[in-house]
Amino acid sequence: MTKPPVVGTYKKGVASTRFDVKIDFLSLTYQGPMGWQWVAKQLGISPGKFEMLQLFQDGYRTQYVVHHITIRTDPLKEEWGIHVDISGQGARYLEQQANFSWAKLLNNLDHRGFKATRLDLAMDDYDEKLKIKTIRNKLLREEVTTRSQVSVYNEGSDHHRQAINGRSVYIGSAKSLKSILFYDKSVEQKAKGHRVLGDKWNRYELRLKKAYAQQAFETIAKSEADLGRYMVGILASSVTFRVRPKGGDTNKARWRVSPWWQRFLGDVERINLSSKAYNAEVQPLEKRLRWMIEAVSPNFYVLAKYLGVEGITQVLLTQGEKRLSARHRVQLQHMEDDSEGLAEVLQSLEKLKA
Repeated sequence: MTKPPVVGTYKKGVASTRFDVKIDFLSLTYQGPMGWQWVAKQLGISPGKFEMLQLFQDGYRTQYVVHHITIRTDPLKEEWGIHVDISGQGARYLEQQANFSWAKLLNNLDHRGFKATRLDLAMDDYDEKLKIKTIRNKLLREEVTTRSQVSVYNEGSDHHRQAINGRSVYIGSAKSLKSILFYDKSVEQKAKGHRVLGDKWNRYELRLKKAYAQQAFETIAKSEADLGRYMVGILASSVTFRVRPKGGDTNKARWRVSPWWQRFLGDVERINLSSKAYNAEVQPLEKRLRWMIEAVSPNFYVLAKYLGVEGITQVLLTQGEKRLSARHRVQLQHMEDDSEGLAEVLQSLEKLKA
């Protein structure tokens, strides 16, 4: 009988880093003229390494899979674009590549028109900086301030779910743009039949979707951001655990912050995500221009030489108007209202002409 796999990176007597945070899931969508092989290359993976599966999933008929990284496409639904899912194991695979950097990868993907629809950050805590039981009790006693829905799981229909849910706390819902999960990772792994190194292993996850995922995607792409401080900064603005006063004050905003939560946050600055400032449905004008130059300009040049500039331009305008989707019309309206963005594009055009 084979032994169950060993999981965890606990080292006795060695303290974990302040905030050991990693990207644990990333979903991307690319809507452009390039095929899935080009998408694979942008991820730094040879298309030849992928296995093709004719499996209908999430509306797509074909998917290409390697090391827990999936590229989905469907020739009958070109308007959907190409979808990419990178799981936690897929993210660890990418990190093993030579000279890998999340900032470098995401900057390249952002530059080439990819959009993030989900981005999860995960913190592994082997020192029990936070106690799941304490968090659970705070939520049950309503000694917390948050705008999100709170769920404490302590029941399950079977052994596996009961083992996991008994030590899990959700802040947010399945439909939320932002949700937070605190749980005992060691219990989860043992329930799966894995052997866990060390006595303690908590996992704290921040799950961002749609506009919030896009904002995080762009922030990480811009620089080698400290993922730990970034995640904790969002936690700081999302939830506050408090001490109930003896005087009966019902205004929770005046309650003292729990010392253990304050110690965990330390000196990080609060980070507020904005769904308005980072609307994943609206692509900036300048980014559209860059995409046109990279992806379309060579073909435009060839066709213009044959058909003439006016001829090919008229074809593109006529066909483009016919193919406008509801999403394109929203983007068009946004562009018409975006005078600052228009000014930036005009400046970019002048630089390119020089």
